[in-house]
Amino acid sequence: MIALAWWLLIAPTAAPAPPAPPPPRPAVLIATPRGETSVPLTMERGSAAVAVSLLAQPLALTTALDGLGGGGGRRWAWVA
Repeated sequence: MIALAWWLLIAPTAAPAPPAPPPPRPAVLIATPRGETSVPLTMERGSAAVAVSLLAQPLALTTALDGLGGGGGRRWAWVA
């Protein structure tokens, strides 16, 4: 019995399991004749959203922001 208690004290313990990697971020894959680009999605008020600035370059878009004046007005992105 003493030998068993002694063995339990000196026996190597198992290394803790490494933490699980975070799940991959959802993204939109844009394929154009110039190549492929992955644009990450975010969740805005329960719906998926894409940043317009990240879409502008792969899709060769021009963007303009409107509604920035007037003390806390809504921000709208116009894409052409």
